[in-house]
Amino acid sequence: MNISERVEKYRALKGYSQRELAEKIGITKGGYNLMVKNNSFKTDVLEKIAEELEVSIVSLVTDIDVNKETLRKLGNDLNNLADSL
Repeated sequence: MNISERVEKYRALKGYSQRELAEKIGITKGGYNLMVKNNSFKTDVLEKIAEELEVSIVSLVTDIDVNKETLRKLGNDLNNLADSL
């Protein structure tokens, strides 16, 4: 699965149309469609998409499905482990 396919998967799961997501991240629908078609996303746009869809950027660029809550918990666990050393 490529980045465009992942973005579209999470967009659909969130219930947004392409136009809605484009508006929420501050770009035109045409610009969004072009990025999806070419599988080419600017980093800042990908960060906005991840934020709006409430997924990690890791989930958008890899096959690893990690949500933000999991990342926060992992970070807390690592901090606790470091404190105990």
